[in-house]
Amino acid sequence: FTWPGNVRHLEQLAARLSMDDTREPVTPERIRSHLDPRREGSPASAAGSATDLSAGLPWLLEEAERSSLQQALKRYPDLTRAELADRLKISESALYKKLRQHGLVKG
Repeated sequence: FTWPGNVRHLEQLAARLSMDDTREPVTPERIRSHLDPRREGSPASAAGSATDLSAGLPWLLEEAERSSLQQALKRYPDLTRAELADRLKISESALYKKLRQHGLVKG
């Protein structure tokens, strides 16, 4: 099981899991269900909804940034990092830092 976020995301997930009404053990499937964008109230669905702020603004911003970076990488797979940074109107070093922060690049 790979974790798609950072330590804060993990802490938020642990808090949500501890508030569930169920006494079921925490399994990879249960964790995935909390990360599933189709699950109402999941952080992933909250990132796509302007009305559900329960995940908090920092989470929503990070998820929006991660999603935007993933879309840019998919849309422009042949661009160099410098070209992609230019298209996103940020510096190449800022792009690399954000890619690393979101686990979208190795190294």
